Amino acid sequence: MDKLRNKLYKEMESWVSDLVTDSDLPKRELLSAYAYEYCIKDEIIDFFDGCNDEEWNDYYNDLLQKDNTLEYLYGEYMECDTAHIQDVIIDFMYFDKGYYEFVK
Repeated sequence: MDKLRNKLYKEMESWVSDLVTDSDLPKRELLSAYAYEYCIKDEIIDFFDGCNDEEWNDYYNDLLQKDNTLEYLYGEYMECDTAHIQDVIIDFMYFDKGYYEFVK
């Protein structure tokens, strides 16, 4: 389990570093564009921080074999999200906070 946690932390660090390094967007726009993805990925990591269930060991081992486990889990979450949390987050960011006015 510790190997999986460490892998997820490293992948998150790498993802954030790549965002900052590879983007031409101003900081505020960059944060606005990726805030929801960061929050969801952070929650995925938090889930595994609090989970020590031995019954899941085979699943953890399968996850360790993925090239980018965090991106895989994020993709699965976004595809299978029954609560449609991505819609709620996007609505909040884009409509409630006036993001569309900001980027115009």
